[in-house]
Amino acid sequence: MLLEQMPELAVWDVEIIGSDFSPAALERARSGCYTHMEVNRGLPARELASHFRRKGLAWEVVPQLRRRVSFRLINLMDAWPELPRFDIVLLRNVLIYFDAVSRRTVLQRARQVMRDDGFLFFGAANYHMV
Repeated sequence: MLLEQMPELAVWDVEIIGSDFSPAALERARSGCYTHMEVNRGLPARELASHFRRKGLAWEVVPQLRRRVSFRLINLMDAWPELPRFDIVLLRNVLIYFDAVSRRTVLQRARQVMRDDGFLFFGAANYHMV
């Protein structure tokens, strides 16, 4: 989305770090392959055509996007590893699994890895919890 909305970013060093506490989930994400059902859950056809290629019965993320993404094993409740300062942090719908004290801890840690002018995005399920 960033590259489509702001083509000038193509010359920037844009890196995406995905994280999870499940090694199996990370391995699945690293594969870059998704079933037809997975890509049809809210991904517009235009983006599917732009960012994925058919691989048998699955869809695979295109190389130019895959090379910008890395994955890290991070348990949000444990001490976080050394991370770069982020312009954007997305927490999606993860906070729904934590109590109020734990949510505060996660948000404080997220703030510590964000640039001063960075942005924090939540999934809709998190919106009323913070």
